[in-house]
Amino acid sequence: MSQHNMPQFKLLPEDDDDCRIWRSRLISIREAVLPILRNNVSPDFTDHSVKHSDTVATQVDELTSMMPHDKRLKPIEAFILYVACYLHDFGMHYEGNGANVIMQGQMSEQYWRDLQRHERSEE
Repeated sequence: MSQHNMPQFKLLPEDDDDCRIWRSRLISIREAVLPILRNNVSPDFTDHSVKHSDTVATQVDELTSMMPHDKRLKPIEAFILYVACYLHDFGMHYEGNGANVIMQGQMSEQYWRDLQRHERSEE
């Protein structure tokens, strides 16, 4: 697992059993999207890699730390918010008809990695 610069996910503390489950699922999602977010089909845009998503998740931690304790997010709400950090730019990594292939479950991670750059933008 690539934990270099992994956000702390402060809303899902490791010492809480329920939060540990959400945290584990979140880290699995982060790892699953990492190779796709690594693809840069639009090099003229700003960074949309997992590093960017990690930064957004860290900003979630910073912003929510100012919330009053009685207004804190529930673990499921925090999980959804963190997942959004990793999926908010996801569509920028697929162009053309790729969305149809993905929705039909026909595109595996290995298939995507094996495509040439020009093929990814046409997929």
